[in-house]
Amino acid sequence: GLADAGIAPGDRVAVALERTRYVVPALLAVMLLGASYIPIDPEYPPLRVALMGEPAKLFLCDAETEDAVPADRRVLVLEDLLGANPYQGEIRAKRDAVAYVLFTSGSTGKPKGVCVSHENLLNFVASMQKHPGFGPDDRLLAVVTMSFDISGYEMYVPLAAGGSIFMAEREAAQDGRDLVALVAKHRINVLQATPSTYRLLETAGFEPRGLRALLGGEVVPPDLAGWLLAGGASVYNCYGPTETT
Repeated sequence: GLADAGIAPGDRVAVALERTRYVVPALLAVMLLGASYIPIDPEYPPLRVALMGEPAKLFLCDAETEDAVPADRRVLVLEDLLGANPYQGEIRAKRDAVAYVLFTSGSTGKPKGVCVSHENLLNFVASMQKHPGFGPDDRLLAVVTMSFDISGYEMYVPLAAGGSIFMAEREAAQDGRDLVALVAKHRINVLQATPSTYRLLETAGFEPRGLRALLGGEVVPPDLAGWLLAGGASVYNCYGPTETT
């Protein structure tokens, strides 16, 4: 469907989707064509969505998030593409091409896009597979919005390692009791989240034994790290993946 819409190497595609089973295939499809995606949280204010989507040739959304797309922009709705013929062409992505564009907070002016290349991403994924480590038996619960830079870890490190990803819906990711239930249900042993999310788990009575806990996005309070370590988790501060990737 994206190829039929004329998406070509060098194009930008704004992707406004919630965490569903279609997110990862949609992002991979954009990159397969040599284009790059701009991940946009559909809950962002309309002005920010419009600013982030300015460089995009079109918006990719679904029936639930279509209302978040500016009225004057070209849109592809995911449900309309599901019956399309499989793409039979070559992989158009190149190592030095841009894989995705992440936007800064804009707290000091207009938000700015940071271009992350395939080579950058490959280096990051390979490094994270080695340390803290991720293998085919590991199981990760994805809890962050696509527009947050650590979402790249959640999606691509498990895929590259042959491991498993379980997508938490937005409401569940904001409720400590729901998160505890999801970790138990899916036998999760790797979680990457903000310290605020780990606080939700702590308050809900979570026992972190055996968890590989990656923290980022905020300063890690010493007492929170202490709680995780005392509970039997291994703890890693992974702040700054936009810049370091």
